[in-house]
Amino acid sequence: MIWKRKNNDHSWDGPTGPGRFSRSEQAHVTRSAILMTLLVAVMNIADALLTLFWISKGMAKEANPIMDALIQESPWLFLAGKGLLIVVGLALLLRFCRSYLAVGGLLLAFGVYAGIMTWHFTGFLLDNVR
Repeated sequence: MIWKRKNNDHSWDGPTGPGRFSRSEQAHVTRSAILMTLLVAVMNIADALLTLFWISKGMAKEANPIMDALIQESPWLFLAGKGLLIVVGLALLLRFCRSYLAVGGLLLAFGVYAGIMTWHFTGFLLDNVR
């Protein structure tokens, strides 16, 4: 697991500085962070496409007011804006993936997108029941 230290030292300060993983943990953290970053990126793409699908059916409205304004302008602008935001955010989290704060941010992004995907698939199930 990427959020638990291997050396049973639960203090915030690690041997490499405040809030950082030790050298032995860094390779594991980096591999896990890359995998989680890819999963978040895939869920982001799926979220964007499913959002456009639900809006085109008239069954949903974008909850984010900034993204909603982009959708009103153009679906392509929405996709570009959403893609740019997630690429920049994930690049920063991946760049600093050896810090506890970045790992926490990556886990938070993963959890949020997992919840959004659950919301989308629940919508599909409920739409098919009717």
